[in-house]
Amino acid sequence: PFVHLIFTLQLNQVEVLAGRNNFKLHFYPWFANPEYQIINDERIILTDEEKELVEKYSLTESQIKWRRAKQTELKRLFKQEYPETPEEAFLTSGNGYFQSLDLSNTFTAPRNTSYIPGHIYSAGIDWGQSNDFTFMSVIDRTDNRQVDYLYLNKLSWNLQRQEIIKMYRKWNLGSITAEANSIGEVNIEELENSGLVIERFITTNQSKNYMMQKLYEALENGLKLIDWSVQKSELYAIESKQTKTGLWTISAPPGMHDDTVIGNALAIVARVQKRRARSWE
Repeated sequence: PFVHLIFTLQLNQVEVLAGRNNFKLHFYPWFANPEYQIINDERIILTDEEKELVEKYSLTESQIKWRRAKQTELKRLFKQEYPETPEEAFLTSGNGYFQSLDLSNTFTAPRNTSYIPGHIYSAGIDWGQSNDFTFMSVIDRTDNRQVDYLYLNKLSWNLQRQEIIKMYRKWNLGSITAEANSIGEVNIEELENSGLVIERFITTNQSKNYMMQKLYEALENGLKLIDWSVQKSELYAIESKQTKTGLWTISAPPGMHDDTVIGNALAIVARVQKRRARSWE
């Protein structure tokens, strides 16, 4: 495929995509190659997805014909072999947990939305500090879309909890599902002391596989996420692997994080409840 990603293999993929630490990403999609066309007199009717690609990248009908032919040939491997965005180029060959899904319309949730009375919301938290990140995702279950998130790093646990409390009140949440392993339990107790309702999630290999399957099903059923490079790259990169003992595990590749994937999965498995609007004044 006519795709080149210029990067050092040891680099964190999120940093590459975000252009941090003075690294510059050079990405050349398949349609930069003039040979990838089928030129004939056949007329075709474009799908909505194809119309978006034509408008966004000024593609020709001949290029769309070539794309259709390759999609028929490669099926779910098309995006892996001929990525159209830098995020897709990070698909892990053979092991990408979500790579069998069509995620072309997934990252279309609008930003800067507001709480809607009567809608049902759920939230999940994956804890992290120092080299890891605390990620909180809020999902509007009524509209099946992500509406907000927190991405915190190198803040004290107290300051992180203060941001979580603000988010809890902003979206009038009935509860949050949070990972209770390790430092999670301490933070959960402190949040409960502040009046928040927290559902504990104990992460084991079995429970992690369960919540990842639920996230997979949610995405398959049209869950929309906010278009954000970190979230996209982590979702595309997450791997499923079989250990020597035959156990299947799901995790980020070496050098990458899975905070956003876990946070979204926790928000999906959260016990939802409709809550009356209340004032936090």
